[in-house]
Amino acid sequence: EGSADPRSLHSCPTRRSSGLGEATLDGQLGYKVTENVKATFSVNNLLDRKYYERVGGPGLFNFYGAPRNVMFTLEADF
Repeated sequence: EGSADPRSLHSCPTRRSSGLGEATLDGQLGYKVTENVKATFSVNNLLDRKYYERVGGPGLFNFYGAPRNVMFTLEADF
């Protein structure tokens, strides 16, 4: 028998799911405000790409990943 397509995550006689690689771009900036205070700004999925976080099979357990999201953190040490 022939070898399976390496890009295929699941195959059956009638359906096939392709699992080519995907990537997202994340970024983070930090600034030390004082000796005890630090501020951080983070962005996940900077380009807001639609991607699958999990691929199960044809029409089964395929979940999209999170859209672009941001977080601001202020950290203080006492």
